[in-house]
Amino acid sequence: MYRKLIAVLFFIVTAVLLHAEKYAVIYTELPVLAEVSPSKCKFNMKDMEKAWKTTFLKWEYLICKEGIKKENICVLYCEGKDLTKYPFSYALNRRYRPENVLPDPQYSITTNEATPDELNKQISILQKKNNGNDEIMIFHYDIKENNFIKKL
Repeated sequence: MYRKLIAVLFFIVTAVLLHAEKYAVIYTELPVLAEVSPSKCKFNMKDMEKAWKTTFLKWEYLICKEGIKKENICVLYCEGKDLTKYPFSYALNRRYRPENVLPDPQYSITTNEATPDELNKQISILQKKNNGNDEIMIFHYDIKENNFIKKL
């Protein structure tokens, strides 16, 4: 009886200790416009909206289908804020808003701006968190394909 109990406890403790976490970085960088005034966005609006929709759907998929915790997903998007936070976002379809997935209407999915330095910083942070069993996924936005390329 005690042997079975000890075996079950050992199995439970081992499973808990070796539980692998999943982490993801969604990297959406767009080409900067040739001429940018300080008061205007430095990206093409059509490209930004198309990229936002694809980024949002990837984020939603990772949470709802892959079961990744929202705090384990880092979104590096354009200038570092959700498209829904721009003044012109009123025209954006409600389907592409975080409040459709999470109950908090103020929630922002974007962690920081999409720069190669920020991407390297986030990868480094995740590698330090990794206990050896964790899965780290990097998704890089391809503007030509309007889709993500999975890396790592």
